[in-house]
Amino acid sequence: MARAVMEAQMANLPTVGGSHGTWGDKLNTYLRVEHTAGGTHGAITPTSVTSTGRIKGTFINLGTPSTLTISSGSITPTRSYHSVAVESGTTDNLDTIATTNASPGDLLVLYAAVAGKNIVVRDVTVSGTGNIFLSDNASFTMNHNTDRIMFVFGGSNWIELSRSNNG
Repeated sequence: MARAVMEAQMANLPTVGGSHGTWGDKLNTYLRVEHTAGGTHGAITPTSVTSTGRIKGTFINLGTPSTLTISSGSITPTRSYHSVAVESGTTDNLDTIATTNASPGDLLVLYAAVAGKNIVVRDVTVSGTGNIFLSDNASFTMNHNTDRIMFVFGGSNWIELSRSNNG
């Protein structure tokens, strides 16, 4: 078993009034789990972050996507990865991504739930409403389930980072 893994399982913080003579060793053991001997942060490894940290191996895992259905031009994401379904018909506009569950810096990846159903992601300058800022100030239509768009939450708006049009 690697030293960092063993130390992570054994490391605990000193106890007030209960770690006389050993508090320095306990603290150093605890700190070495995430730090080098020189005090700088160590490299993130698959064993240094739990599954709740969402880092698996050398990939950042967005988890299993769930489907959100557009309602009056809006969706409310609950995680970083979602497919998006039209409210009705074959085409629907997405003007607003709710900020309820978001924190600044959160990433969001969206894709069309069904090939042939058009999800038109509209920039605020196109829709005249909403909180979506696309890189070209225009619309992006996801019409295939391999199309993707990625956003970062800026505190009140969702800002496009990248997109792929694979359909």
